[in-house]
Amino acid sequence: MLGLFRSKESAQRERMLAHIREVWERHAQSDPYFSVLTAPKYTPQNLSDEAIEEFYQSGFGVADGIKKTFAANGIALNQNHEVLDLGCGLGRNCEPMRSLFARYIGIDISSGHLEIARTRCSKFSNVEFQHLSDYVKSSRRFDVFFSRLVLQHNPPPVIEWLLDISLARLRPGGIAYFQVPCQLDNYSFDVDKYLAGEGQKKIMEMHALPRERIHRILGKHNLIILQVTPDNSARNALSYQFVAQKN
Repeated sequence: MLGLFRSKESAQRERMLAHIREVWERHAQSDPYFSVLTAPKYTPQNLSDEAIEEFYQSGFGVADGIKKTFAANGIALNQNHEVLDLGCGLGRNCEPMRSLFARYIGIDISSGHLEIARTRCSKFSNVEFQHLSDYVKSSRRFDVFFSRLVLQHNPPPVIEWLLDISLARLRPGGIAYFQVPCQLDNYSFDVDKYLAGEGQKKIMEMHALPRERIHRILGKHNLIILQVTPDNSARNALSYQFVAQKN
């Protein structure tokens, strides 16, 4: 009976992933930069070479946030470590993160986004990009897990699955630093209704995962929570940044 349940759960997840992949491949064709940072200057009609450079420069602010968060928690940046960026999009974090760590690994569900990322970062030797489907099949391990403004666009069962896979592959002593909304106004989720099309939007979906379920996954993989900080990146949401270290 447990096997049948898992088989159904896996089939449902594959259907959700197929929908998410379709949505983000569409974004890659229509509005790749705006799909990552929703500012008017990144829309196709306003996009300029200057705006593209500003887009990639914003990744340095993300890297500064990592440095400050690590320092606040007494975590030394180790340039022998490998960082995995889940939901890397167009490689916005690639250049600054490759300078902080020995290797940068970018993962995304959109082949179109990854193509742009690879072109942008082709001059760097210590970076690689991998499609989510290949990442899931691999046994790739790493020292730092990072994800921001990404998990929220996936249904709760997919968020849990992605965290479960990624935290399992974090090396001992490794750091997880990720953001997830834990509560959204007027939000509920039902797998069957979602797969029937309810809540599947042609624009970016927003989802939440209750905080206790995140704590459960962290505990399952022997991560000690160092910091949970409210994050204002998601509108009408209680969103948090989690920092945890693996025993």
